[in-house]
Amino acid sequence: MSMILSTLIASAALSQGSDSVQWFFFDLQTNGEPSEFFSSSTIRPNGESYQYFWNLLSFEVQLTNEETGFVFPWEDISADLPPEYFGGDGTVAGPANCTILELNPTYPEPPEEPEITGTVGLEILTDGTGRFYAEDMVFGSYLGYALTGLRVSLVADITANGEAELNPYDLNGDGVVGFGDLTRLLSAWDQPCTNCPEDLDGNGSVGFTDLTALLSNWD
Repeated sequence: MSMILSTLIASAALSQGSDSVQWFFFDLQTNGEPSEFFSSSTIRPNGESYQYFWNLLSFEVQLTNEETGFVFPWEDISADLPPEYFGGDGTVAGPANCTILELNPTYPEPPEEPEITGTVGLEILTDGTGRFYAEDMVFGSYLGYALTGLRVSLVADITANGEAELNPYDLNGDGVVGFGDLTRLLSAWDQPCTNCPEDLDGNGSVGFTDLTALLSNWD
């Protein structure tokens, strides 16, 4: 069975790229393959920090009788999870890209043999979009039946505080100085460049001194 991603609903408290958003993620669903979904609204990506609160809505599993092929209805096992999986709050440093939440669920808990392991997380991408994902999922059996699906829903409230000091050498805004920035600088090579970001030395054109400056700040 291929990965299924059902509905994600995202709403912002203000306009696109706003200081505060509330993202509702419903039914990020996987049968063990990596899965992801993206918000339709964005938060300001240049925040100096991001304050967040999140709450788990459901953590459901799907069981299958491999002998008969019968698939049982989804069962919410969130009540059996440790308290730290129910929700939380905190602050992370900006700017985006930054991770808001990353859980490594193990169910059931030791000393029982784990039947679900993996990573479920939420991050803010460099354009301010929210990415909700599940990866490295490993399913076993539960109550004598094969575990064939996982479905997670949550809500997150996030607020951007302050403005992060921008790195002038990070030309493409991905949070690191690397090949993407080099490509962008070379595309503007020897071109008239007034007040453009590739003109790192401010002399009106892009050349070797700009290249040297970028390479000196390479991550």
